[in-house]
Amino acid sequence: YLRALKICEEQLGENHPKTATSLNNLAGLYHSQEKYEEAKPLYLRALKICEEQLGENHPNTSDSLNNLASLYQEQKRYSDVIPLLERWKNIKRERKETQNREYVNRSRILAQSYEKCKQFPEAVKNYEEALSIFNRFFRSNDKSINVLQVELNRLKKSMEKSKRKS
Repeated sequence: YLRALKICEEQLGENHPKTATSLNNLAGLYHSQEKYEEAKPLYLRALKICEEQLGENHPNTSDSLNNLASLYQEQKRYSDVIPLLERWKNIKRERKETQNREYVNRSRILAQSYEKCKQFPEAVKNYEEALSIFNRFFRSNDKSINVLQVELNRLKKSMEKSKRKS
């Protein structure tokens, strides 16, 4: 990956979209090895290149947002995950790419991140959106629906208990 990145930078330039792809690939390798501090600047650089060269709503930009959000999620940096996944979802909505498992899974991760940050109404909204998509487009016996429903019910019960205590 290092060699590929070097070739891209030399042959195409440091700000070429293919250089961003090489950066994301190398960052992904570091990420999978739990070398988060090495991965982060590469993901950030790839995101910047995508935004500047391809635009803020390009699919490669959304991939870069997702990659960085995934890194932050593993580091339990939930407040940093939220704006990245919100942007990712906005791109997917704009491109009408919301009726798939990837969108449902990111909505769930976003819901969990909101929950960790104690932003419960936003968490509920994202769980409900994920469930709605699942119920419309996937089989009702899918285990993921049950997991989402359990998580949403647990959150709602927790919110009710805290209201009663107040």
